[in-house]
Amino acid sequence: MKWQPDFHFSREDNGQDNPGEIDGDALDAMSGIIAALYKDRYQMSRWFGAHMTMPQGLPEPQVLMPPMTWEEFSSLMAVRGSVKLFEGSRVAYIRSDSLRAAESTSAIDDQIRGIFFVNGDPQDVVDDAVHMLALSIANTHAVQLSLLQLLGISDVAVDGIAHQLHPAEDLSKEAAARNLLLCLVNAGVLYFEGSNDEEGIDMNEDEEGEE
Repeated sequence: MKWQPDFHFSREDNGQDNPGEIDGDALDAMSGIIAALYKDRYQMSRWFGAHMTMPQGLPEPQVLMPPMTWEEFSSLMAVRGSVKLFEGSRVAYIRSDSLRAAESTSAIDDQIRGIFFVNGDPQDVVDDAVHMLALSIANTHAVQLSLLQLLGISDVAVDGIAHQLHPAEDLSKEAAARNLLLCLVNAGVLYFEGSNDEEGIDMNEDEEGEE
């Protein structure tokens, strides 16, 4: 999963004598876009959510290098108990029932549970576990270990007993939820608080070995 915007507005020089000015043609074009969005609730929702979560000059997340593996994530989660939203990131979630309106012209896939927005980038959500993770990140700015255990996507033991809720046929759903978490952690959108040294986990071991 890659967090990339589906659309953007460009102010590149298009041959105008005064490219920094917004002329009547541009306003007419925008009026047409807004009118179309008004009739298409799904596209309007994607535009609005992307606009509301666009970064506002805050510190940008730092990409994690090297990328964290699921085994490393599970080890840290077992000790820290939660992963938190980076303070400079902006997120939001729109549930599927909010996407549907009687007057809307958009046909929304019944499998869509909602739209998750991260720093201006929208992603459709179809999996129940990803739906719950996205809601937690949007509403609490964190994901707790207890939620991963409840959803059955954690390898972390509970009182020495591995916690597994989903049967083998749900492994694809488990993979989707893990992929979301790793994507956000490796993009710097989610992070673990505290010092890695406290738990004997060194995420920069390769770098230290080169010195």
